[in-house]
Amino acid sequence: MSRAGRSDTGSASVTATTSNNPVVNPAKGMGTITSTTPKSSAGIWQSLLRFVDGVQDPVLRVEGLTSRVPNSPAGGPPETGALLPFVSNGELFTAERLEELYGPGVLPERRGEWHYEDIPSLAVGESQHLLVWTPAGYETSEVRYPTLYLLHGAGSSESHGVDEWLGYALTEDLDRLIDTGLIEPMIVVLPFGAQGYWVNHADGGPRWSDFVTDEVVPHVDTMFRTDARRERRAVGGLSMGGHGALQIAFRRPDVFATAGAHSPTIRPFEDSPLFFGDTAHFATYDPLTLAQSGSGADRVTTWIDLGNEDLFLASTVTLRDALQARQAELHFHVFEGEHEGWYWMEYLPEYLQFYSRALAAVQYTEAGAPTIQVATMLRMATAQTMR
Repeated sequence: MSRAGRSDTGSASVTATTSNNPVVNPAKGMGTITSTTPKSSAGIWQSLLRFVDGVQDPVLRVEGLTSRVPNSPAGGPPETGALLPFVSNGELFTAERLEELYGPGVLPERRGEWHYEDIPSLAVGESQHLLVWTPAGYETSEVRYPTLYLLHGAGSSESHGVDEWLGYALTEDLDRLIDTGLIEPMIVVLPFGAQGYWVNHADGGPRWSDFVTDEVVPHVDTMFRTDARRERRAVGGLSMGGHGALQIAFRRPDVFATAGAHSPTIRPFEDSPLFFGDTAHFATYDPLTLAQSGSGADRVTTWIDLGNEDLFLASTVTLRDALQARQAELHFHVFEGEHEGWYWMEYLPEYLQFYSRALAAVQYTEAGAPTIQVATMLRMATAQTMR
């Protein structure tokens, strides 16, 4: 429960999609594999270009689409009630459009695999489980891959955990985007964090933040063929997990050089769960405080997105302003939508292309943050035809 007396559930659940990708589980064995044939590479790009027609530059196309920033007990942006531009759903490369390239339910012939891992945890006090996805070709190559850690949201009391990202078609999107060359192959890790906000709880409670940085990351680097440089690691999350990704990266930029927050639940102290402790402990894990007074954000490239009707819009804009004031590497987006499951499922392809480009960056700021120019999938398709 939060201090305000209501349940602290930051994300909504959706019905899980069915994937043909096997999960390699020592206890359960390997699932059944069924193969389908994708379109040719040329056909993929021709299909993608159909969506480009009439789409303007994203900096220009927001004209006429605005959302009013609501009042917030956290203290909204300087001009509370100001109009905030957003990009409509119809002008982005969504999961629905990605599936249209292949056909409903059709997946590439070569696909990745999920691996089930149990690891002991001193930080949390008991063994925890996680899923690790390796891309097609991992078993037969000697390549060391960049790694993306995705943190789940609070969900509900009935449904939360690593399965949340799978329910948003993460597996299908990864296989299709890699198959088309829209993103680079990577390893993806889904740790379990209960409903603990990915912070070290006050008064000797479970240390979920330390669990990620000090136990999950070393385990994955030991057991899988990762590129273990900080520049080749990203952490992202939705809702509660977005809050977690920001504070973990800002506190430990020696571990992660890239962070993504998708509809982060940026709360004031008065509305925070009780395990955030007193104001001093709260500030240690508050993304806004870390952005205003810490230096870790300078070493991280940060993506933040949320819907134009998200209930955390005002507090997230305040966070945006704090990062911009210190000239941190920031990619901030307001898309059409609310704080709901369909939102994260629809825009997941855009998230994955950001992580791919950040993990492959070759230029960095003086502080060590990757510098990239993030285009939408539609603009990338236009550039592809000009090569």
